[in-house]
Amino acid sequence: MIKLCKTCGKEFIVYPSQLRIGRGKFCSWNCTVKTITKNLNPMAFKGGKHTEEWKRKMSERTKGNKYRLGTKQTDEWIKKISKINKGNKYRLGQKASEETKEKMRKSMTGQTRSHKGKPWSGARIKSQQPKKPVKISDKEYDPNWKEIRQKIYVRDKGKCRECGVKTVCLGNDVKKVIQCHHIDYNITNNDPKNLITLCASCHMKTNFKRENWIKYYKLKMKEGIQI
Repeated sequence: MIKLCKTCGKEFIVYPSQLRIGRGKFCSWNCTVKTITKNLNPMAFKGGKHTEEWKRKMSERTKGNKYRLGTKQTDEWIKKISKINKGNKYRLGQKASEETKEKMRKSMTGQTRSHKGKPWSGARIKSQQPKKPVKISDKEYDPNWKEIRQKIYVRDKGKCRECGVKTVCLGNDVKKVIQCHHIDYNITNNDPKNLITLCASCHMKTNFKRENWIKYYKLKMKEGIQI
């Protein structure tokens, strides 16, 4: 389909699909821009100047606008703004009333704040909270039990101090597992001299005749026998 350009009057071909979506009025992008810019604010382009008509329209639109810089407000407007801001706790240089202070105090009760008065983030609050005890077989161990146990494994070179076996893993099947044993059976006593590495089998044996095992392992730790 042949159409005439609205800007330059030149003939150009337009497809029906373009006409259906409102196109096909101009032959090129330059002609499109020229027509559009005629209806725009001249100051939108570098070096443009406001026409007298445009100035008059802007003056009517901004009349009474409180954001006009350099203009004086009427007495009526000043009184209105003063009434709105009365009692506003965000006014700088103004002292809050005792009632407002009490409300603010209650709203901030229980909040942990930095030296600047800003609330701590959730991650920081969590890091400052005491660690929860480690639960193993319904027993509560020291919160740092995993780190303490690892140090004992390193000291004993990952071996059972009774039979000398190491942890052996074949895929998902664990053949032997080393464990950390409290010699005096007091799980709160994490002195390195009271901890010893045992395999699961040897550890199970210590559940019987405990007094004998206490004497045995204390002597073993004292002599420093290594497997």
